[in-house]
Amino acid sequence: MVEKLLTDTEAEALLGTTDSVSGIVYPQLAANRWGASFAKMAERIIATSILGNNLRVYKVDGNADAVGIRAGRVTISSVVLSYAGEDPAVDGLADNDTTYIWIEDVGSVATIDSAIDGTGWPGGAHFKLAEVTMSSGAITTLTDRRTDEIFTA
Repeated sequence: MVEKLLTDTEAEALLGTTDSVSGIVYPQLAANRWGASFAKMAERIIATSILGNNLRVYKVDGNADAVGIRAGRVTISSVVLSYAGEDPAVDGLADNDTTYIWIEDVGSVATIDSAIDGTGWPGGAHFKLAEVTMSSGAITTLTDRRTDEIFTA
């Protein structure tokens, strides 16, 4: 399915309605308390995005060769693991190479590990998080691999 932006007419038709999936209320154009409407909308967006932020890998500000990982939970080999999140979680990414980043169960402790392109993903039980490519000292690609684990047949 191709995504497309709403036209002005389509967007204006949403004003004053509630999205049936997320529960987000689109504020009315002439609402006197637009600040409260906006805050409610923002709170709902944040609440619905929590799952998408679970174990998300991101670029670390001020550290060109590092990534952080948001807090989250994952089940590996029937063991539920919680990870507190860390910034940076992987430091010293290989320049001009791809780094594979995953979470694994080490003695019932959620442990982040990584390997460079020649090594690839581990053979044991793990949950893929991301592939990060660096070129000329900067992260050029950060590919989210969490859905590889969730949406496979």
